Amino acid sequence: MQNFLTLQNDRTKGQLAASRRVIREYVVDVLADPSWDFTLAKMVTQFIDCTQRSMAARGPVEVVLRNIRQFMNGLKNYLIRQGEGDLSSIINAQRSKVTKEKERSNNRLFF
Repeated sequence: MQNFLTLQNDRTKGQLAASRRVIREYVVDVLADPSWDFTLAKMVTQFIDCTQRSMAARGPVEVVLRNIRQFMNGLKNYLIRQGEGDLSSIINAQRSKVTKEKERSNNRLFF
């Protein structure tokens, strides 16, 4: 029984990893293509510029790290709530795939 549970958990983790990869690739493509005029690319570019200036001014490393963490959390929330381009539909499709795999795994325990 333990091997069966491990196999089901591995399948769910595999789908989750695949979904993360799809979303990550889309976001990287958005950031890499300068012809895409998305808020996401502008936000990242401005944040990098600001961070480089603050590091050049020899600001405390703790402050820079805190700002990076806050920016990453805000960016994640922005992407999940607003999305850009096809990102919302990609996130929803991948969320659906992960949910379906979890449901299949749970159903296999009983049947």
